[in-house]
Amino acid sequence: MRFSVNNLLAIEPNLLDEDSHDHEHDNSIASCALVVSGGIDATRLNRWINQLVQTQGAQLLRMKGVLNMHDEPRRLHFHSVHMLLDTTFGRAWMRDETRESRFVMIGRNIEAARMRDGLLSCMN
Repeated sequence: MRFSVNNLLAIEPNLLDEDSHDHEHDNSIASCALVVSGGIDATRLNRWINQLVQTQGAQLLRMKGVLNMHDEPRRLHFHSVHMLLDTTFGRAWMRDETRESRFVMIGRNIEAARMRDGLLSCMN
């Protein structure tokens, strides 16, 4: 079954009307995107991420990244939803490609400077 806006509107005709929704926006939810150069130390990253999830897991909605791990020819794909973490290696970095880590967090009351410092503390 494919998604169809027309079918959805037949069920809920006022779905796209801005004034028909009864909802509140949560201003405590924010995102933080980081890009850092250099290699990341796997042990430091593991320690930081686990501590972050243990202390702020309830506030973290999602984390995602493509990381440049020190002494690793492949990209590390990082994904987290709440307190569930998953990593897999992706393709190898190309010879002429800039090796940098890109990391995004979405959560409640995220302190961007603190998150940047935490990621930078993992650099080799």
